[in-house]
Amino acid sequence: MKKHNTDEYAPVKKKQYPHLEDKLENKKKDRITLVSRFDKHLSSEQIAMISSLPKIVLNVSKISHKHIQQLKKNVQVLFERLTINRVDRQVNYLNYDSFLTAYAYYYLTWNCFKLVKLFSLLPTDFFLQNARDTNSDFQFADFGAGPLTGLIALWIAKPELRSHSIFFSCFDISQKALALGEKIFRELGTVFNIQTSQWQIKKIKGHFGKPTVPFDFYFSSNMFNEFLSDTSASFFKETKNVSKTILSYLKDSAHALIVEPGTPHGASIISTLRFHFVEAGVTIHSPCTHCTHCPLHVPHTDMYAYREQKHTNFSYAKKKWCHFVFPTFDAGNDLKQMSHELNLPKENVTLSYFCFQKKSHLHIKTKNYVRIISDTIELKDKTVGKYACGKSGFLLLTSDKKTIQKMRFGDMYAMSEDKLTSKIIDKKTGAKIIGV
Repeated sequence: MKKHNTDEYAPVKKKQYPHLEDKLENKKKDRITLVSRFDKHLSSEQIAMISSLPKIVLNVSKISHKHIQQLKKNVQVLFERLTINRVDRQVNYLNYDSFLTAYAYYYLTWNCFKLVKLFSLLPTDFFLQNARDTNSDFQFADFGAGPLTGLIALWIAKPELRSHSIFFSCFDISQKALALGEKIFRELGTVFNIQTSQWQIKKIKGHFGKPTVPFDFYFSSNMFNEFLSDTSASFFKETKNVSKTILSYLKDSAHALIVEPGTPHGASIISTLRFHFVEAGVTIHSPCTHCTHCPLHVPHTDMYAYREQKHTNFSYAKKKWCHFVFPTFDAGNDLKQMSHELNLPKENVTLSYFCFQKKSHLHIKTKNYVRIISDTIELKDKTVGKYACGKSGFLLLTSDKKTIQKMRFGDMYAMSEDKLTSKIIDKKTGAKIIGV
């Protein structure tokens, strides 16, 4: 089994993906956006910037020292309403000053950490490809932007983008959250003596679905889990409508990145949206190694039946979901101390995501890459294994302990076609068992 070489790129062969055949005549080589591994550490500047956010929130919110204890209580109440007692949460909770400040103090900081980890893995060209050869402003849309978490995380993660002229249209139902986010962003630049004026921000009070002009880049994070329920009978139809709306927001060559919590619910939303986008003919770039349908977390009976009909030799997971885990060892001592004082410590953060291009001349290389998506699992007969996924479905790679432990979570590997034709299925998980 050969380790993936991130410098190798090639267009897809004809007939493998029929909806791309009309694009294959132009085979201009360029960098694709595959993430080959997930263990990149944050830089010292990134750690310092993220660690500074709680203090910046206190400063721009004008929270006095005597009110900090009340702020911490508000964080704990908000945590319960966002996780345990979601029915008690109002949709417009960020319009209340006490909850908005609490959200920015804790959730903005940790969500920035999570997104900076993710953004750092993606090539810079993925975010700004359309503007490389033009002098016009790059149009970036952020829906459900809240206190501009995505914009701030991008600025921290990609210092090479700070000098580019980018026009951000940030949408949220809370104008207060948008205004606070811009204050935090501008103050972050001041604290680190870095200009932020190249990034222009238009704050738009509005919900997802609001008609607007096409953009070069679409981004949303932790938005769809707020109003989509995967237990609803209309979930499949609702996610299809969402995918159509997102496509209407994009220029033909535009990119999109959608992030949701790394929970079964968040992953269900990601998996189902991805299904609709694949059917619409987009090019999936990351984290997937393929453009067939996702073998993880099949939430809808119609979708499952369709997949079974279309992919007869495709293995599907049982009770699994696609998510990625980032340890917090490089989060910085200040951030860890803040969480400890709030009785909300974090050993790791998780997310589910995927990114794509609406129309592309390029595609993932045609080798049979699989991605490792679990830690080591003890199996019978003194063997061990790790779960993986690829264009042939959900896989369980088995071998001796030394071999398996070399495979790190999130890494990509190339496998031979004959190994992927295995018909041995693990009854418990639905994984295709492959010896390596």
